[in-house]
Amino acid sequence: MKNKHLTYEERHEIENMLAKGNSISQIAAHLKRNLSTISKEIRKHRFSRDVNTTQNTNSSLKKFNCTLLEKPPYVCNGCKKKRYCHNSHYLYHASRAQKEYESNLRESREGTPLNKNSFYELDRIVSTSMKQGQHLYHIHQNNNLGVSLSTLYRYLNKGYLSASVLDAPRIVRFKKRKSKPRKSVPKKFREGRTYKDFQSFIKNDGIENWVELDTVIGRQGGKSIMTINFTLCNFMVGFLLDFNRSSEVSKIFDSLRKKFSDNNLDFDSIMPVVLTDNGSEFSDVNFIENDGKLSLFFCDPMRSDQKGRIEKNHTLFRDICPKGISFDNFSQENINLIFPMLTLFLGLASTEKHLMKYLSLPTVKKSLPY
Repeated sequence: MKNKHLTYEERHEIENMLAKGNSISQIAAHLKRNLSTISKEIRKHRFSRDVNTTQNTNSSLKKFNCTLLEKPPYVCNGCKKKRYCHNSHYLYHASRAQKEYESNLRESREGTPLNKNSFYELDRIVSTSMKQGQHLYHIHQNNNLGVSLSTLYRYLNKGYLSASVLDAPRIVRFKKRKSKPRKSVPKKFREGRTYKDFQSFIKNDGIENWVELDTVIGRQGGKSIMTINFTLCNFMVGFLLDFNRSSEVSKIFDSLRKKFSDNNLDFDSIMPVVLTDNGSEFSDVNFIENDGKLSLFFCDPMRSDQKGRIEKNHTLFRDICPKGISFDNFSQENINLIFPMLTLFLGLASTEKHLMKYLSLPTVKKSLPY
């Protein structure tokens, strides 16, 4: 298995190849390393040398007139003009880079980014103040400690400080919060419905437009909003869910099918292809697909960009309802007011025209009952 970190031998090879004038891509290919790994290594460990004083400094690139240093390979090792160039030079030496790497590695494993004296001083200030009844936030605000507030809490919880959580009465009152990862659609339901399957499906069937489906989460455990976006015209509607569960999504689909049927419309023929994410609220695949009348597909995990239109529209929704806001006091009437505002922002006339053409209906409101 390839070492995750560069070895001294590899750094020595980088220095030799730079001296021969090899490019970063050639070095990366030779060492079988990622191009960005080699690029970052050179830029991180290069050092400046003033040719007039021959002293090593860490001066900024702004002091150099040579524009070649602003692009790969970022150093002068293999430059043919180096011997008679009067500008300061940037160089890469394997031995120096290895020492810097080992030093950084030791510091990162010491537990704190402070040296011994700095940490003892921080501990003295924080622990003394806490034992006098001061809150950690107040201590952080009134002292230049050189670390963030979250770092102070981490030091306290890990026992690095003389003070303990018992000296912070508000901390011990609260239970430690448990972070629950969002449940996803079981793997067996995603078989034959992956994003790759979706791409093959629309290509083979010549499908140019589909529907994107998603949910906007409010307070954890509270109401959420299921959104449907027609990619043809970027028209989005929203439906309030009492809970972010598959049973609630199924209720909305059942309600929509009935309302469309009451208007002599076939819901599944209007939304034949649906693309959504891996949220567990969409796990009732059989009900959503309605015995294969509708084709449901899932994006790859952590790839919200695969349904970019609806994600973009969500950012507009968040301008009205910022993240963290609870939807518990919302009603469907509120949702019906908000989403036409988004449609107006995106261009109502064009949206309505395209949607009516797509549905072959007299009005949008008649075709999309809430």
